Amino acid sequence: MRKPWEKQEKRLAGMIGGTRNAGSGNGWVRKSDVRNREYLVEAKWTEARSYRLRLDDLHANAHHADLEGRTPAFCIEMAGENFVVLREQDWER
Repeated sequence: MRKPWEKQEKRLAGMIGGTRNAGSGNGWVRKSDVRNREYLVEAKWTEARSYRLRLDDLHANAHHADLEGRTPAFCIEMAGENFVVLREQDWER
């Protein structure tokens, strides 16, 4: 049986026509959880009704995305609801 965060990553990869990055949290080669040609996605999952989103986490994802010429996205599934966080400059396109 897949873990909830694995299901989230698979769903996101399917939505954007991308792939999951195996071991994204424990290595340095391929950062973030999901990617396609345009986006580098960091995915977070919690059953809780709150999630602490830190500026450092957003900056890290943006840094890795910028190095690869991709748009950073932060996807949070919290208590069964899904949200996507983008930089304003990327949202305005």
